[in-house]
Amino acid sequence: MFLPVDSLPDKRIIQLAAVQFLLYFSTWLVGIYINGFEPSPADVGGSSVIFFLSPPVITHVVLGASTAAVGIALLIIGWIYKFRKFVLLSGLSLASISIAGTGGLSYVFGVGNSDLNSMIMAGSFITAVYLTFIAILNTGLVRRIQVKKDTGLLRNFSIVTLTLFYLVFVSGMYLNLFVASAIFSKPPEIARQMLGQMVTTPTALIHEFSGGVLLASVISFTLVLFSKGLKRLAVRGVVVTLLVTYSLLLGVIENIEPATNAVFNPQAGLESLMISEIAPLLSAAGFFVAILISMSIVLRLRSAGSPDQR
Repeated sequence: MFLPVDSLPDKRIIQLAAVQFLLYFSTWLVGIYINGFEPSPADVGGSSVIFFLSPPVITHVVLGASTAAVGIALLIIGWIYKFRKFVLLSGLSLASISIAGTGGLSYVFGVGNSDLNSMIMAGSFITAVYLTFIAILNTGLVRRIQVKKDTGLLRNFSIVTLTLFYLVFVSGMYLNLFVASAIFSKPPEIARQMLGQMVTTPTALIHEFSGGVLLASVISFTLVLFSKGLKRLAVRGVVVTLLVTYSLLLGVIENIEPATNAVFNPQAGLESLMISEIAPLLSAAGFFVAILISMSIVLRLRSAGSPDQR
């Protein structure tokens, strides 16, 4: 995702940032696995300890703690080398990681509202990802690359696209936790009857509209990359477009043919398992990968002639 640099502090920050984004993805992947395949505390007799000590949850906690540790290391290095904006943004990212962890622990041990805790955890997590990314942009640490074409339009597209990704992510989490979960937990016959009301709620309309605009944005972004002769970055844009398209199509299919949110059952048929758990897991993982790839494109564009902003 990052470009090689020569300066020692630059190398350390870039290397740690690469590790941080890998940890973000791993934490997210294990988190959505837990959401789809691990029984909640209520499903295991209300025992938070049993849930907390399950291997996937322990792995999730360890990854989250590792993310915080790397965040502290980034903050320290930025402080030592006096990268002021980087320190500020890294500190905010670390605070978001801490809030996400607090929300997760509150969910596990039944403190407060579980849906609200989940929303805090997910919202703070994606905010931490964005803050880490913006911190890197405000260091001037990526190596300069030669882009002969004007990249102003591309940079504007990149800002719009990443903003839409954030809006779709947050609105989707809110919709899933506070609106859709009550519907999809019911038998499919009843859920179908309730979907008409759900898709016209303000949150659903925001999510649907922002998702459609996001797809249009990534397609336009990719076409502009091709038009500027940036073929390698355009290929990344094609991958992003495919991942976003898959995620949107899956959302449409679920609205047409809702699946229950049943916990994984080995006795269930493969087709049922694919529809109810595996396909959404792949969609969530793919959507997060699309965000990371988009960020990598922006890093390439921003590194072309941008001044050092330490």
